[in-house]
Formats: sequence, structure tokens, C-alpha cells
Amino acid sequence: MMVRTHFEDTAKMTLNKAILLYEGDGHSFATIHNVVIEGKTKQSLGAGHPVDVEMLGTLINALGRNVSIGGYLPPNILSVGFDSMVWWVKPSKRRVFFKTNEEIIGERSEVVPHPGLVFGVNGSGVWAVCAVKGNTRPTEDTPIWQAPYFNVWSSGNICTGTIETPKSVAVTETGKWEECFFSSYFSHPNAHGSRQLINSRINPYQFWKTVLDGKYKTFPTQKLVQTNKTLKDFIKTINGSDR
Repeated sequence: MMVRTHFEDTAKMTLNKAILLYEGDGHSFATIHNVVIEGKTKQSLGAGHPVDVEMLGTLINALGRNVSIGGYLPPNILSVGFDSMVWWVKPSKRRVFFKTNEEIIGERSEVVPHPGLVFGVNGSGVWAVCAVKGNTRPTEDTPIWQAPYFNVWSSGNICTGTIETPKSVAVTETGKWEECFFSSYFSHPNAHGSRQLINSRINPYQFWKTVLDGKYKTFPTQKLVQTNKTLKDFIKTINGSDR
């Protein structure tokens, strides 16, 4: 049996295997079957075998050799998975917006310096950020630090609240995710406890007031809080290795 595919108009293929997918009560199960040829036209399915991770990887690799799914990756992209992406943002100055119930800051917006940041998103709804030191592209062994922002948990996950986030995790959408983060209101610290958000004797509200007041020309990275993790750990979490 010749099969016409979506990626090559002239591709000639023989039906060789079939995958049956069973779903119900929130669970899924798949079996793979050889196609048995009987005569010139009759075909049937052979006995099925459960689809395991190894078999699925073999299938994905085979599909990858036949269809072009890649493209140019900008240097800021650190990792791309099937439904995930991790990218780096150089230290820079960007506008931030605060809207708090504390009189120390209240409602305020200024252009301020930021440390190097690494963002990660995936199709399961995870949106996270961590900080890195230096101005060069980080490697998998680069230590990561707590992102020093309000609305960010100790895990690095970003509290979205009522934010409408981008629908896609494509590499072309990194700017939209960054804009979504920096244009939202920072309302309160989500990393609670002494020195969990900022490594300083003053509290996060007081620290960010000094930043908003223009005390620093570059972000004071000595104020970042250690996580004892590396970029490799962050990427594994985003890509789903720890899910």
C-alpha cells in the first residue's frame, strides 16, 4: 500500500506498523502492531505490544529523519524540547512596574538595571525564571540564583495571577514572554522568609526602592540568593525530566 505524506508529495511508503491508542478515566495506553500482508490486497494487524519509552524514542527518531522540524536557533536559546523552551536574557536596563500595598514602594514604575536571567516555559503551564551572573552566555554548569523579583516563588515559578500569557512556546515568542513578565505589576514577594528573595539586611520592599531610586548603575549581583543548583537542573525541570 502506497502512502502519500504531508512532507513529500512523491514519497512512496509501505504500511508496516500501526499504533492503537486507548483512553479512558484520565489514563492512556498504546500498543504497536505489525501489519500482516495476506495476498495482494488484504491486510490485518498482528499481535500488539505495549509502547514503552524506548520504542517511542525509536519512532520519534525515525520520524525526525524524514521530516524537517528544525530551524535556526538564536544564540539566546539554551534548550528546546517537544513542548518546552529555555532562553537567556543578557543583563540590561528595562522598565518595571510595581503596585503594592506597602507605602515603601506603593505604585511606581522606573527603568532599572537587571541581572542576567534565564526563562523557561513548557506546555504543562510551567513558567519560571532564575538569575545568572556575568555577561556571557551561560553553560549547563553555570550556577543559578533566585530571581530577585516579586511574584516569583522560591522554586523560580512565576505567579501569573490574571496575566494573559502567550499561547505558544515557539522560539519566535521569547520577546512576548519577556514583555509579559516585565510589563506586569510586581505586587508582593512570593519567596518568604529572611534573605530568601534578596541577600540583604533590608527587606525586599526597601531593596527595590533603592533600585527604583537609581542607586545602582548595574544590578548588584552580590545581593542574589544562592539556590545551590545549576542551569542543567533548571533545564531538566522545564523539559519535564523531574515531572
